[in-house]
Amino acid sequence: DRLIVLDGWSKAYSMTGWRLGWSVWPEKLVQHVVKFCVNNHSCVNAAIQFGAIAALDGPDDPINFMMEKFTKRRSIIVEGLNNIKGIECVTPGGGFYAFPKVIGTGMNGQEFAKRCLHEAGVAIVPGTAFGKKAIEHVRFSFAASQDNIIQAIENIKKSSLPVTLLLNCFTIRANLFRTKREENEMDYALPNISNDLSGRVALVTGTTSGLGRRFAEVIAASGAKVVVTGRRIDRLEALAKEIQDKGGVAEPIQLDMQSNDSIMNCVEKAEASLGTIDILVNNAGIPDAQRAHKMSLELIDSVFDTNLRGPYVLSCEIARRLIASEKPGRMVNISSVGGFSYAGNGAALYSITKSAIVRMTECLAVEWARYNINVNAIAPGAFASEMMDGMLERMGDISQHFPRKRICDPAQMDSTLLYFLSPASEAVTGTYIKIDDGQGGR
Repeated sequence: DRLIVLDGWSKAYSMTGWRLGWSVWPEKLVQHVVKFCVNNHSCVNAAIQFGAIAALDGPDDPINFMMEKFTKRRSIIVEGLNNIKGIECVTPGGGFYAFPKVIGTGMNGQEFAKRCLHEAGVAIVPGTAFGKKAIEHVRFSFAASQDNIIQAIENIKKSSLPVTLLLNCFTIRANLFRTKREENEMDYALPNISNDLSGRVALVTGTTSGLGRRFAEVIAASGAKVVVTGRRIDRLEALAKEIQDKGGVAEPIQLDMQSNDSIMNCVEKAEASLGTIDILVNNAGIPDAQRAHKMSLELIDSVFDTNLRGPYVLSCEIARRLIASEKPGRMVNISSVGGFSYAGNGAALYSITKSAIVRMTECLAVEWARYNINVNAIAPGAFASEMMDGMLERMGDISQHFPRKRICDPAQMDSTLLYFLSPASEAVTGTYIKIDDGQGGR
């Protein structure tokens, strides 16, 4: 259901320039792809279609013949490039392109390609044509004849390309890195703070009450489109309507954090409705309120799945889609001060899972930093919620033991949540903030 196969005639049948390919799609996506193709290019012209059919129906001998040719050409170009000082070329595993690194010549790919053309008469493509990260590379094609490839290598060797800039290599390398840094620099406001989330799409779990409901309302009020999720669909629909009545955009989707299918379906529906999710708030959680040795296996599974496993699976699925679309993202995981302290009065597993959420935050932040996905956590103390109501019912008014003798309001968490989601915290990832009103020790 999640596999798409793309291929074409260019390589196997030497039909470069014909721009003809084929693909295999999951059945549920076919109708959407057909719409795109019809409106993008209508159809491939008849002559090319007949040519493709002839290629498929014909013998495979020409394919084997050309594979031998390309294998030999590949060896010649890789060996030739590696014999030029300052160039490093790995052997490509397929196709008929070599992608050597040329920074050792003192030039980036753009400069090297330009001088190759003007000084050696060899046309190549700079690596930046395939993304900014390839600034140190160029692309050579070995679809040309063997004689032309050998001649091109000789032309480069005889030109001034390999040696001209070596004496200034360190200066040029420094200039290259400075250029990279300047590309990444931004003009920051003074002060650099904003709560505007316009154009963003957020998914918040556990929004049927308490903290999750407040988080969804705050994010929507800040301009983002919000997917409100939880198990009680009537409450989700009511919350979505309230947000919509205030001018916001909200989509209610039922979600069971203990079900893999529910998690995957929720993300699929959310993105189909509102677009790529670039904000995730993992808020859903349940208490155990029991001694560890008295818990049933069913309750153990429920607490683990809802508090830890579900958030992990959901985070990975959101990240996978962000990485595929090359978009940045923000994730906020809701832990608890109970994850840092346990007095032995029951709810050990709750403490364990909330502690693990912090460690999950730190690990995923490290792994996804390269993709500009920030992962942080909030560890609340005693805040008003359905879960807190149950605790107060069991234990009495615990606020009388707090220095400020009060239970916090979810609104007092707004600023921290928005900070983690705002552009101002772009360099903050892998950290957590305790918000507990000084209710306990440290």
